[in-house]
Amino acid sequence: MASAQEPPASAAGDERELVERVRGGDTEAFGELVRRYERRAHAIAWRLLGVREDAEDLVQDAFIAALDKLDSFDERRPFGPWFFRILVNRGTSRIRSRRVRAGEPLPESLGDPAVLPDRAVEQQELAGRVHAALAELSDRQRL
Repeated sequence: MASAQEPPASAAGDERELVERVRGGDTEAFGELVRRYERRAHAIAWRLLGVREDAEDLVQDAFIAALDKLDSFDERRPFGPWFFRILVNRGTSRIRSRRVRAGEPLPESLGDPAVLPDRAVEQQELAGRVHAALAELSDRQRL
């Protein structure tokens, strides 16, 4: 009787055949591996990252990495745990890189980051001209 961690012998043999076909260039065989594992991969990636779009990117990245590393896959073992280890390792790396990139928020005194420095100077000059022109107006005109 197969354990919960290990696929039944027929499924394992079927996976071995799919892996061999992928190694031979069969893209449909790789598509079948993706279909078998993508739902669970999305669930794991979402739990790791917490953002749907990031999870989708991670799953795609993990499948591409698995395809690139398929020559190092030991076909005597099940494909799923090997693939999920790639997924989790890449997800952990992304979490680590998020922490490195996270920093102190910029002070509001720096101004709008969307405004380019030359545009900021132009806006300051224009504001100065507007204030000067307003100063020349009578109180009634200014209102």
